[in-house]
Amino acid sequence: MGITRDQAFPSKWLKKEDVDPARRFTIATIYQDEVQGNYGAETKVIVTFTDPAVKPLILNATNWDAIGHAYSDNTDLWVGKVVELYHDPTVMNKGKRVGGIRVRIPTEAAAPASAAPASAAAPPADVLTFDAAIAAVVAAGGTQETLTGALQAQGISAYRAARDTATARRVVQELNAAQGGVGGLSDDSEIPF
Repeated sequence: MGITRDQAFPSKWLKKEDVDPARRFTIATIYQDEVQGNYGAETKVIVTFTDPAVKPLILNATNWDAIGHAYSDNTDLWVGKVVELYHDPTVMNKGKRVGGIRVRIPTEAAAPASAAPASAAAPPADVLTFDAAIAAVVAAGGTQETLTGALQAQGISAYRAARDTATARRVVQELNAAQGGVGGLSDDSEIPF
């Protein structure tokens, strides 16, 4: 039996073939590293996953935006989050359709069948409903518009608790930091909700 291309030239990075069909992974770490590319060494963002058998993903701007939009631009908040990687045959490179890896965030509809329906289940304690997020922002000296403006700046037009809690907490922390910890909260305090 002959040698395949993948056997002859193994990659240490996740490839589109590795996620066809789509697969879900939990993010373990995010870091920058020098990666050898077509134009020499370049600094790239690397994402590793909790499953040690899964190769790391070199994150491009499109995939960064998909994760950042859902979970926050702060990569520390990505750790422990689930992403779904899939092969998108329409990805272009240098004007050619070559296919590539894309990231999407699994929806509540994709929860295991054994899970209770989203409408029947209460949100987890660490997730803020819209009303709770507004109350926290107002308590920190902001307004509803403060929160909605921060969400709109991320291209979000409707609040989704699981996705947008991190943004609400960031807004509260920024308000508290700007006021020097007014209300008994310093910028490194836990935010009571």
